Amino acid sequence: MNQSFYSLERDKQNRIINAALKEFAEYGYDKASTNHIVKNAEIGKGMLFYYFKNKEELYHYLINYCLEVLVNEFLA
Repeated sequence: MNQSFYSLERDKQNRIINAALKEFAEYGYDKASTNHIVKNAEIGKGMLFYYFKNKEELYHYLINYCLEVLVNEFLA
């Protein structure tokens, strides 16, 4: 993942994360559409692939993100 994703405004990060989580949850990895993700996140498709090399990298980021949220909530 491109480190510039972390320098985005938190709101924009959340839009991308939430749009991607929704798309993967509804359609699974194989049928998830990056076109739907960028439309719902209100970003350009080129920017998504600037932040994440490909759909697989985005998916792996989301897995790690969700695990981190779960662990933090559990420990809190």
